[in-house]
Amino acid sequence: MRRLLLLGTLLVGTGVLGLPAYAGPITYQLNTVISGNTLTPTASYGTVTYADSGASVVVTIDLADHDNGASQLTMNWNDAKFPIAGYSWSVTGDANTIATLENGEQADGDTSGKFDVLISRNGGFTGTEPYSFTISLKQGSTAYDLDPTDFNFKTADGLYNALLIDCTPIWVGSRDPTLVPEPASFALLGLGLTALGFLPRRMA
Repeated sequence: MRRLLLLGTLLVGTGVLGLPAYAGPITYQLNTVISGNTLTPTASYGTVTYADSGASVVVTIDLADHDNGASQLTMNWNDAKFPIAGYSWSVTGDANTIATLENGEQADGDTSGKFDVLISRNGGFTGTEPYSFTISLKQGSTAYDLDPTDFNFKTADGLYNALLIDCTPIWVGSRDPTLVPEPASFALLGLGLTALGFLPRRMA
């Protein structure tokens, strides 16, 4: 019985039963310098976070050095789900342009891992850093239900996104996202573990 309950708890916590293991934000560290096809690990230049906002996704760029500006963000979508015929992308907030070309957008000429989306604003992102903007995908007035996992997809050379920082300038990219479990998953896992504690122990 203990084993069955523990297995059920683990299945819920990992999403195997069809429930999402997380629905919270996904944060990426900008910890890889991109120079053509050469990727070099580095101390983090900041983070890029994707958060659910109804049918849209809010992207926040938070640089470690707030004096640095940024002007372009390239990112990926899940190739198994996009593009959707008849739908168009839009972006609002601290960005004003969004271009999409599946496996066609480059960061500093990197040809080994092209991206799908390029978001920018003429002259750099607007407002004060950290920058924040909302991405949506619509067909007329009908919105596709985007969520952060739609963009949790890496290029062939292992990058999830890349940012052009203006101070140098330099392209920096992200590996290994941090997934934030949804509160319900934590609660279910806690209940399962608590229930294990109340089961009778086998006599030695």
